[in-house]
Amino acid sequence: MVILYIISDRIYLISMNLGVFALLNLGIMMHSLNIRPVYSHIRHEVLSDIEGIFLMSPDEGISAEYIYITNYQVFCESVRNNPIPDKATIVIADFDDELLQNADKSLMDDKLDYNLIATDTSLYKLHNMLNRYLISHKNLLLNLHLHSEYGISNLIKLIGKQMNASIILMDLNFHCISASTLVSDDTPLKRNFDDHGYLNSKIVTGYFLDEQILKAPITAKVSDDNMFAYFSPVHVNSEIEGYLLATSVNEEPYSRDTFYTLGVQLGNCIASKKENINFKHVSFNSIIQDLTSEETPDLDALQLRIKQLKIKPKPYMRLVVTEFARRLGYTEDSVLKEAHRIFPNDNMTFHDHYLIVMITGDTSVFPLKYVKDAFELFLKKYDGRAIISRPSSRTRGLRVFYFQSLHTLKLAWRLNTDPESRSELFSRYCVYHVIDVCSQYISEVDKSSDIIYLCHPGIVEISRYDRAYNSNLRQVLFTYLLNDRNIAKTSKELFMHRNTTIYKINKIEELIGEDLSDGYLRFQLIFSCLLIRFFELGQEKEVQFTSYERTRNKFKDKTMT
Repeated sequence: MVILYIISDRIYLISMNLGVFALLNLGIMMHSLNIRPVYSHIRHEVLSDIEGIFLMSPDEGISAEYIYITNYQVFCESVRNNPIPDKATIVIADFDDELLQNADKSLMDDKLDYNLIATDTSLYKLHNMLNRYLISHKNLLLNLHLHSEYGISNLIKLIGKQMNASIILMDLNFHCISASTLVSDDTPLKRNFDDHGYLNSKIVTGYFLDEQILKAPITAKVSDDNMFAYFSPVHVNSEIEGYLLATSVNEEPYSRDTFYTLGVQLGNCIASKKENINFKHVSFNSIIQDLTSEETPDLDALQLRIKQLKIKPKPYMRLVVTEFARRLGYTEDSVLKEAHRIFPNDNMTFHDHYLIVMITGDTSVFPLKYVKDAFELFLKKYDGRAIISRPSSRTRGLRVFYFQSLHTLKLAWRLNTDPESRSELFSRYCVYHVIDVCSQYISEVDKSSDIIYLCHPGIVEISRYDRAYNSNLRQVLFTYLLNDRNIAKTSKELFMHRNTTIYKINKIEELIGEDLSDGYLRFQLIFSCLLIRFFELGQEKEVQFTSYERTRNKFKDKTMT
């Protein structure tokens, strides 16, 4: 049959068999019609190529291309006279519990390869209900077929308007591909999607209370606020390639069929390449999971996936890795929502309780454009600390920098190099990171785990003096060297009088016995200070020096002379 449509002065020729109701879901049809089954044996739930409804006759053969309605007496006569083909569908009307108890068990065997449903609905009512349903289903198919020429988003808007529902088409990672949402929709699912642009399997299965929904033909739920929610996988060439979610303020009689049929039509559109849709939308969460996995991932493939992110990254990438000291009654959703305000143009996700943000730039020295004060307030509010990795243009470097940042976070909590800042560049802790890694192997190489043997002897002398006289010469030296031996800056930072600083520097030079103008010496002294600081604060160990009493006496003797 050829149908001519004229819409907005444009002519469409559609060739289709109006007598065929492709992919009719029997379970959804029975639920939509509110038909209570007294007995149900559904062997083939999805009916293909159904041409209509027949009243069963004992004198006529049965075809799998029709749905047959009958009563129990005619059904028994027909089965005796004509074999029932596989995949046939028969609905028995006027059937009750008493008939079920006395029914011929051989005719209602669960091993039979056809669909058999018995209901207490009257024969005439059942016939009319099914006919109206099939007419509505046929009109829906025709409407979807016609509007599919305009693309997937048009189909979703059409059904959203028809169902008075918010409808979201998502990829396998629950990221939005296309959507039509209602302003009045205020369900938890819709709010979460509005906030983040994606859901996750825990949110979906937690809402519907069943992990099987990810494979079920369609699942519906009524929420506490009387909103109806529908969830269904979308199949492309028999494989699940995405999900369809709808939330509505009411449930129309044929809502489930409409929603299910939309999913089928969307799958057909994608399979037929009518619209170039990247159904396997790349999720930043999935990238981070692969990037941080124990086994080394395919880094080249990961590089391509990063380029396909919804928020397009620039060539050079840094990771901001944030850890929260303890749970303060917040949810990951609330944290992400606030983090999005600070990093509005960056990809982010939670992974193993760490908040991961990927900030990007055009060069390896790109500036950090987020508002540091806002980030510091955010970290203080949620009792968090963040390490900002070095930049990399390749996933290989990004993977290394992630693990560096993760390891450094543990040190940052203890060392706290800057009490005024909760976020630091990795470079601030790089030396501590190297010391920590090396400390794990020192006993194998040096045959001793005593850190004192790695320090410059001048720092050992100063540390002994500090312990003997409860002074702070090592801190003064460290600050002095970090400030390029500037007396004024050192005094200001340590809140000391200039003359006191000069006196202590002279004492330090006396104990070291070397000229601080030597650049390599200054490097060794700074490194030794960091080494001792790492073990005292990072490892919470006290560095063991030699006998203090003998050292103290030596210092006393020097002082007397």
